[in-house]
Amino acid sequence: ACPAVSAVLPLAAAVRNLVSELSPRLFVQSLNCSYFLQASKQIKALAVVRTLGQAAVASLCVTLVIVTNSSIWVAVAMWTGALLTDALCFGALHSSGFRLRRPAWDVGKHLLKSGWPYLSVSLLSQVLTNFDVLVIGATRSSQEVGEYTAAYRILQFTIGLAGLVIAVTFPEMVRRFRDDRPAFSSFVTTLIRQSTRVGYALTALVAVTAPQIVSILYGAQYQQSGFILAVLFLAVPLAYCNSLLGQGLLAAGRERG
Repeated sequence: ACPAVSAVLPLAAAVRNLVSELSPRLFVQSLNCSYFLQASKQIKALAVVRTLGQAAVASLCVTLVIVTNSSIWVAVAMWTGALLTDALCFGALHSSGFRLRRPAWDVGKHLLKSGWPYLSVSLLSQVLTNFDVLVIGATRSSQEVGEYTAAYRILQFTIGLAGLVIAVTFPEMVRRFRDDRPAFSSFVTTLIRQSTRVGYALTALVAVTAPQIVSILYGAQYQQSGFILAVLFLAVPLAYCNSLLGQGLLAAGRERG
């Protein structure tokens, strides 16, 4: 489906090639989700295997990019690395007696029916976070797309740091909501306030140092990305607040509210 969509959009041939190279990642992601859900008891061992496998493939990818001077290896490595680690995980699970079960259609229908709020929010989030790049890619030059995307990748990495806080604090949110509602409210409020303050500090820092950050990471040819980066970072405090507030609602079972 991805190559077909890219063929319709007004994209350069090089971009269409990248989309084709990346499209197998959809299959790999669905496979990954399937066996991770069925093998939740071995999740720690699987996480270690996947981390080591992805690190090995990433190292090989960097080497190939340097040797061949072609960025296509980055796209290839994104799904081949995941596929390799999936094979390693399957091997480890198979040796311990685990067998992958075919998902039941009734279960899938039930998940789609009962989980439509999650699906809707996920789809909307993907549209909101990626539509700008698609519009710019269809209407502006490749140089301008590169300048915007370079800044946007830094923003994505920074916003993704909230995931580290969520991974550590979410179990505690669930425990406090179950055992002590006032403590839960205080805990979530403190997390949101502190994370938002960090977001404001990062926004102020980037507003002053954006040209230097871009120059260090990408070089002088991406000088125009500095102003774009400073503007994009205005969203960081709100993104941190939104992420932690959403996890707090999820821990309280209020995601439908």
